[in-house]
Amino acid sequence: GYDPDRAVRVKALLADQAPLIWALGLLGSVLPAVLLLLLLRWIADRWHPGLGTATALSLGMGTIVMTFAVNLFGHMLAAFVGFAVFALLWRERQAAPRLRLVLAAGLLAGLAVVIEYPLALAGAVLGLYAVFHPQATRQGPGPLASRAAVYAAGVIAGVLPLLAYNRWAFGAIGTMSYDNAVDRQGFTGHDTLGLNSGGFFGITMPEPRVALELLISPRGLFALTPVVVMGVVGVVLLHRRGMRAEAWTITAIALAFFVYDTGYWLPFGGGSPGPRFLIPLLPFLGVALVESWKRFPATT
Repeated sequence: GYDPDRAVRVKALLADQAPLIWALGLLGSVLPAVLLLLLLRWIADRWHPGLGTATALSLGMGTIVMTFAVNLFGHMLAAFVGFAVFALLWRERQAAPRLRLVLAAGLLAGLAVVIEYPLALAGAVLGLYAVFHPQATRQGPGPLASRAAVYAAGVIAGVLPLLAYNRWAFGAIGTMSYDNAVDRQGFTGHDTLGLNSGGFFGITMPEPRVALELLISPRGLFALTPVVVMGVVGVVLLHRRGMRAEAWTITAIALAFFVYDTGYWLPFGGGSPGPRFLIPLLPFLGVALVESWKRFPATT
């Protein structure tokens, strides 16, 4: 506000808050990013032993994952929790059905929504992945319905903190924080609200032009981090290898996030070093990189 005295006060306030912000960044961004890479390495080594480290490093060093591991956003925490749901369900599918693991996966899927609302897209796709366990499918509709109910119960339990927060902060469980996003910043608070008032929380019909920008503009996903292209190739190789459920799950999650972002009024999330709203899909394409490392190591 062109006020020197105010500038001094704000500077002092920021200095006082810096240690807490650093700690929040360490716990909320850096740690989840490291855990995500370790989890991805664990799965990739089970798909192709010996290639897990290369796959994890490709995601960490070849995409914007580690860029946002040191920024105070919820993207890395959301990506880690969302991918943990996939890892848990994949592990459960390797043996006889275990409903307690399905319940745990549903709980994590609900918590992912608490972190970032769009993770509901991944949770819905992973719900189908959870329900159609190979052995349960052969047993008929009864076991499938039981798995769906258990997963849904876990999701409901997981989103309870969000509903409680909405009730405490806004007076109603159905009022989301994005309902009150600041449209125009004032000097003492805000002048107007309604930043995401258009469409569904700012999301309208997908635009082909935006889709191209998200992929091949200077900050586009493929132009900025071309190793992601090999992740797409890896999904195709997964399908050919016989891991069809995993390939279709990864494809559906990637498309769901991409399509939603093409309809958002601010697809890159402002002055961001890349399409930050697409970060949750990166570990899913990232784990498929293990197939590209196996089949096309030099290109990858």
